[in-house]
Amino acid sequence: MLTLRVVNALVIMTQLAQTSGCANESEKIRGFHPCTRDRPEYTHQMETIRGSVPRPGGAVEKKGAAYRVLNVPVIHQMPRYPTGCEAVAMTMLLQWAGKSITVDQVIAHMPRGPKPQWKDGVLHAPDPREAFVGNPYDDRGSFGIYHQPLLRMLELFFPGRAVNLTDEPWEKIEAHLAGGVPVVIWGTIKMLPMKPTLTWKTPAGDSFQWRGNEHAMTMVGFDDTHVFVNDPYTGRLEIYRKELFIDRWRSMFSQAISIRIR
Repeated sequence: MLTLRVVNALVIMTQLAQTSGCANESEKIRGFHPCTRDRPEYTHQMETIRGSVPRPGGAVEKKGAAYRVLNVPVIHQMPRYPTGCEAVAMTMLLQWAGKSITVDQVIAHMPRGPKPQWKDGVLHAPDPREAFVGNPYDDRGSFGIYHQPLLRMLELFFPGRAVNLTDEPWEKIEAHLAGGVPVVIWGTIKMLPMKPTLTWKTPAGDSFQWRGNEHAMTMVGFDDTHVFVNDPYTGRLEIYRKELFIDRWRSMFSQAISIRIR
């Protein structure tokens, strides 16, 4: 007869196989996990980085009601970064701003923690508002990271110029883009619905539920009815219906970050 511990282990292995590795299958899930404070058990490799100063306003193409920031690189997360969309989106923004940096270097400076693990019948995992859950190079049992650690990274690259657009009105994001600066923004893969999935305990002892299909992109433009993003999942400029995109953005807690130009 299987013990309760073995049954629990089999359950979580099944759940992790179903809720991670979304970059390989659109129905697989990545997602959300709320925050607390910095935790020493996370692998922090952040340090002050001397980066290039952002250009004083990027080139913007305007056609009628459409705005598009030009010269933003497009980077495909596959196959090397199956769950690393946030690092890829960040790299696109940083390279546009003149920083000579690779996705691997961004990941090296990203705080990271272990994959979810069972302990005494309770599922434990890092807090994505503090560290990446798992490994962005791994598509099994790894999840993602939220805007707070990446905002701190932007501040290290460009002191005094990091911009937190999270929870701001949508119009403010569009105004920022119209001013010539891309935005790293959270939504869902292929605009799939958000899916509530695993619940675990953070190092702070809080219980949180993961919001699945989470995805980060680099927004480069918009018009009256559409949003233009450099999408790490496809490795292309994608055009999504604005009403749907805003709904998916809000389902992932309206997260967005960028930089301020001089």
